[in-house]
Amino acid sequence: MAKPVIFETYLPVFRGFYNTIFEPDFDQILIDNNVQFEDIQFDNTAYENKVAKLLCEYLAKRFGEEGLVHSIEFEGVYSPKYYNYSNDSINCKIHLSKSNLKELKRLMKEQRTKPRCLKN
Repeated sequence: MAKPVIFETYLPVFRGFYNTIFEPDFDQILIDNNVQFEDIQFDNTAYENKVAKLLCEYLAKRFGEEGLVHSIEFEGVYSPKYYNYSNDSINCKIHLSKSNLKELKRLMKEQRTKPRCLKN
């Protein structure tokens, strides 16, 4: 059996935690539980890793159903020291089988021959 192709990359559909739907809503957590901010303990690293792993699993399943990937392996979450220059990323390895590569090649050929609609 052919050895799978592995790409070390980041999850391209993930835009980060800061100021996105993935950022925890602490105000709502406090309201829902009728507690003060000082009364809660929140492990942000564990939260981010859990979200990142779930996103990798979901995309691996979704793209796997389409025959585009064999698996997506979570490696870690990168958070920059300052958010003015970059945002969080989910580092991963994307595993592709021979059949995945054939399907991706077919899709690229198909997209290359489709007319493009340009916006003015």
